[in-house]
Amino acid sequence: MKKLLLIIALVLTTSVMADDWPQYRGPNRDGVSRESGLMKQWPEEGPPLVWKNAKVGHGVSSLAIVGNSIYTNTQLKNVEYLLCINAETGKPKWATPIAPARNGGGGLGSKSTPTVHRGMVYTTGTSGDIVCCDAGSGKILWRRSMVKDMGGIVPADGYGESLMVDGKWVVCTPGGKNATICAMFRVNGQPVYLSGMRPWKCAVGEGASSASIIKASIGGTQQYIVMTDKSIMGVRVRGGDRLWSYDKFGESQLGATPIWYAQTIFAPAEKGSALIWPKKPAGASTFTVNEIYNTDEFQAARMNSPIRVNNYIFGCSEQRLACFNLKEGKLQWATEKCGKGCVCTYADGSLYVRNAHGEAFLVSANSTNFALNGKLQLPGGSSYRGVTAPVIANGKMFIRSDSLLCCYDISVNSEAGPQSGSSATGKPSLRPFIKPSPQTTAPKATTSAKPKAQAAPKANAVEGPEEEDDIPTFKPSVKKPAPSADIDDPDAGAKPKRKLPGMP
Repeated sequence: MKKLLLIIALVLTTSVMADDWPQYRGPNRDGVSRESGLMKQWPEEGPPLVWKNAKVGHGVSSLAIVGNSIYTNTQLKNVEYLLCINAETGKPKWATPIAPARNGGGGLGSKSTPTVHRGMVYTTGTSGDIVCCDAGSGKILWRRSMVKDMGGIVPADGYGESLMVDGKWVVCTPGGKNATICAMFRVNGQPVYLSGMRPWKCAVGEGASSASIIKASIGGTQQYIVMTDKSIMGVRVRGGDRLWSYDKFGESQLGATPIWYAQTIFAPAEKGSALIWPKKPAGASTFTVNEIYNTDEFQAARMNSPIRVNNYIFGCSEQRLACFNLKEGKLQWATEKCGKGCVCTYADGSLYVRNAHGEAFLVSANSTNFALNGKLQLPGGSSYRGVTAPVIANGKMFIRSDSLLCCYDISVNSEAGPQSGSSATGKPSLRPFIKPSPQTTAPKATTSAKPKAQAAPKANAVEGPEEEDDIPTFKPSVKKPAPSADIDDPDAGAKPKRKLPGMP
């Protein structure tokens, strides 16, 4: 009997909980995977390489993975594509043109990561062309332009945010005075209108950055937290008005995605970071921003978004990987052993780190010291560079380095070896890029096809994007507050869940 119980215990402790990765930075947009049963130590040569594809195309777009499909943006022959790849074999399924590549194909290539929701894929090109495609076939269902339709201003290096799907809505950051932030219905791309035929938007005159929107509940008010080219701000979900703003980063480059913690926001930037508490005093109609601390001990390079694990922040600047005490505002440890330009993802107690020179690392996510538990060299060596964080999904680790995409088996029960002639040290196979479906052609940069005639869902001044049976994109960490008579802020009156140093 004891032997049987021991066997059951071993099975339970080594079981793998697999999970999809449907959008930028995972299910909750925080860089955290909910998978378990993963290797705690890699073999000397690294985990088994399942497959590789060296013809994915140019870009730093990350991956969205649902079931056996991988979705990413890419650039080939001066055209940007939404590409779907078989997650089991690495072979392309389909490729749909988004728009001509910005600036003739120069720069980092495609940057936005697709978002997958209910059988549809939403993404945007560097020139602001938004497309919604069928997840199975790649057929374009509707198209919008952040520039032509919303009056947006393209950033100097192109749009880089990943679209947020929130219930019935798709939310984006066109930038500019006409509409810094906009919302449209996800089923047809039509703009969201409030009562009095007022479009839902936040127009504060600030430009877009490369950061992506997150959703939070602060002071009992549902908010979209947005990094612009000048500040970080909170925008009311029910109404679109700006609730608060923080702009004390000076000339720092803003592009890393912020972190929501309790009632606070950790705002990372290239020359420092800040922990702020947007607070709504009792009886007041506006928020005030309390700066708990502003420090240069933790820095985040643009698009190198940090990760929160309990009370600690893990992340990379251009030169080092660091652990930072979120509550105390102090650096725990930092190292340059992972190389320059590293980015990371968290899963099952470990950090999955890769750098800009074709190397990947397994690091313990502890606050005491830097502990390295594995290292590997991507096929092709340092010739494949990139700033795309590893993606952990369904017991596998996926790493994209520009045109190279690799899949590794990192589950504790892994018995997989290299497949289809792949080798961890061999030359990547140059599999031909899939030809675009004849149903679509590369559109002109200024073309904005009208959505199919379809009545937009009704909306009013107090309606949010929620819909029945939708799984929230981001689950609030605060209890649901009691209803309020204030129709513009129905959740007013909620108290912070916990206090941090510096909070009154």
